[in-house]
Amino acid sequence: MKTLNTPPLLIGSALALWGWQSGFLLVSLLMAVILEGSRVVGLRWDLKEKDFRRIWDFTTVLFLATAVYLFTGTEGPGSLVTLMMGGGPGAQGRAVSETAQAMLVLFRWLPLVFFLFVAAQAYSNTELIPWSVLSIVVRRRLARQKDPLPSPPHQGLNMGNRYLAVCLLASCVPVRPGNEFFYPLFGLLVAWALWNRRPLRYSFASWAALVLLVLVAGYFAQNGFRQIVGLANVYGTNWLAQFLNRGFDPRETRTALGQIGRIKLSGKVVLRVESKDNRPAPPLLREASYRFFRFPDWAGAGRVRDFVDAQYETNATTWVLAPGAKAEHAITISQYLPERSEEGARRGVLALPHGIVRIENLHAFVVSTNRLGVVRVDEGPGLVVYDAWYKSGSTLDSPPDERDDLSIPKSEEAALTQIVNELGVAGKTPREILRALTAFFFNHFEYSSWLPSAHRLRLNLTPLSNFLLSERRGHCEYFATAATLLLRKAGVPARYAVGYAVHEKSGRTYLVRQRHAHAWCLVWVDGRWQDFDPTPGSWIPAEDSRAAWTEWLSDWWSRIWFEFSRWRWGEARIRDYLVWAALPVLALLLVRLALTGKWRRQRRKKVSLRPLSSLPGADSEFYLVQQEAARRGLLRQPDETPRGWWRRLERETPLARWRDSFETMLRLHYRYRFDPAGLLPGERAQLREGAQECLRRLRARPQP
Repeated sequence: MKTLNTPPLLIGSALALWGWQSGFLLVSLLMAVILEGSRVVGLRWDLKEKDFRRIWDFTTVLFLATAVYLFTGTEGPGSLVTLMMGGGPGAQGRAVSETAQAMLVLFRWLPLVFFLFVAAQAYSNTELIPWSVLSIVVRRRLARQKDPLPSPPHQGLNMGNRYLAVCLLASCVPVRPGNEFFYPLFGLLVAWALWNRRPLRYSFASWAALVLLVLVAGYFAQNGFRQIVGLANVYGTNWLAQFLNRGFDPRETRTALGQIGRIKLSGKVVLRVESKDNRPAPPLLREASYRFFRFPDWAGAGRVRDFVDAQYETNATTWVLAPGAKAEHAITISQYLPERSEEGARRGVLALPHGIVRIENLHAFVVSTNRLGVVRVDEGPGLVVYDAWYKSGSTLDSPPDERDDLSIPKSEEAALTQIVNELGVAGKTPREILRALTAFFFNHFEYSSWLPSAHRLRLNLTPLSNFLLSERRGHCEYFATAATLLLRKAGVPARYAVGYAVHEKSGRTYLVRQRHAHAWCLVWVDGRWQDFDPTPGSWIPAEDSRAAWTEWLSDWWSRIWFEFSRWRWGEARIRDYLVWAALPVLALLLVRLALTGKWRRQRRKKVSLRPLSSLPGADSEFYLVQQEAARRGLLRQPDETPRGWWRRLERETPLARWRDSFETMLRLHYRYRFDPAGLLPGERAQLREGAQECLRRLRARPQP
């Protein structure tokens, strides 16, 4: 008896392919012999539904145990906590990588996990397993039934094709990718599986051509999927980190050095900048700077305890960052604070111009700074609109440290030494070295936010060394990292800085987008820190040229949300909003006053013309009896029901002898009035006759 609904040897071949790809070849061959042997061996177990339930429960427990084992084996829980609770981009990247690795291994082991359940059906006399076996909800419903119906004979689950699909999909997660024979074998097994399912009304040639077309399309699709995976390496970590923890870590930043894909594409507006003295806005707004480079991360912006509270003036909205310094210029910056504290307050790092002296109109409870020029708001609203006062030459950064600000990774030493020797900058002044580096990057390098698949490391070089010695094209992180380390190699203290470039003007406001995120250097020249941007200026038009054609729509929505956020977080002039909001309200009131009389007349007219017969049972003859009784002084009170009214009349008047006829009429009236089915014609006539009898008796009674 054949219990698996797949062609002979097909599941065995799929298991062999899976074992070859996953490294379990001997195990997979043994599993294939066991399953395919069920077609030859006549031995069968008489397994009932409850037996399949137990086997499925064991399979479920095995699946969960395997998932827990794999997840804990890759330090998944600790990494997941790091991912959810925050941490640097490096830690978040490792958490994403470890979690993804555990999921891939679990997917690769699925044929092992479900093998026992499939083997049980293969050696049973049951071709279709009831669906209730797989569903705890269905089991509970059946348990509550006193006499549950048996499962229909032609409804259920056959694990043959399902297990075949699991084996084929699991084979797509190899231990060592890149096997050129895998896809032809995979396509052959798919065609084999579809052969018995082909529609017979089509010729073999048509069917074969269609299958071949699908397989060829799938081959090119898998190549595209590989490129998507490459893009995911660039975007995945950052996107997931932003989704789970939409903050900026001033202690660590992860670069995209050595990765394939496009960098910085979003046109979302993150900052709005206005100059207060009609001067151009500063070209760079810095969020943080870093000292230590360990591929691919820059770190060293300071621990939490390195931050100290900034001084504030009596108005509690002016924060003095450089006491004693006199500011020269000011800009107004609007930005969102993306992070949330446990108490629900917002926090984040401010983007500020070089030489910041003080901040005005910043509505926050706690503002702190550290030795590397980071200014952080720990308790504030979701949107802050503040005035940043600055002057040239002033800085919050601490003086250079010979050990930290001149440190170079050993892995980059050879390439840096070669470039410094080629430039011949040994013994020159810092300004001469800066001019040499500017010319070097401008003449020999090209900006590119896209590194195609042809981008490969040569001669076992690091990504940064490959950028300096071979590739010579890349994005701003390459230029800033290379310039920082080259300056240090030449003996000039330097730090790696990140923030935004300001250049897109819209009216009086500069719009700063996510794609304007930038990296540059801080260089110690003439006893003070100054900005040095080694990236060729072509990066700005290169990024702007990739703006989506729908960007105007997103800008429109961003402006609406910005104005709403200003109102929500108290950063707008409320009286202006009240004036504009009052105008349509006043207009509506005037229109209503002009039309109020007309509306009232129409309503009164509609009420007066409403027919009484529109109510169900309104033509009941009981109301005639009630009116006649009222004329005889037997009034029904407003709060009395018809039955309560009659009970009172029985006690107060000699009408008890009418009880039978009145009760019959009242019962029919209630049904006529409230029963959706109404009365039959004979009952309707009985109601009419009963009412006539009551009217005759009331009229025969003398009036008071």
